[in-house]
Amino acid sequence: MSRDGQLISNRRGMYGLASSMELIKGRIQGNKDGFGFFIPDIGIF
Repeated sequence: MSRDGQLISNRRGMYGLASSMELIKGRIQGNKDGFGFFIPDIGIF
């Protein structure tokens, strides 16, 4: 279920249902200077 994206694990090793969390799908774009940006997928709001 975790591999399918139905369950999400946090830093403490606890699991939760991805559908019940208010998550935003997107991607991370890194910069060579060491910082990055989160770019949300279109049509999420």
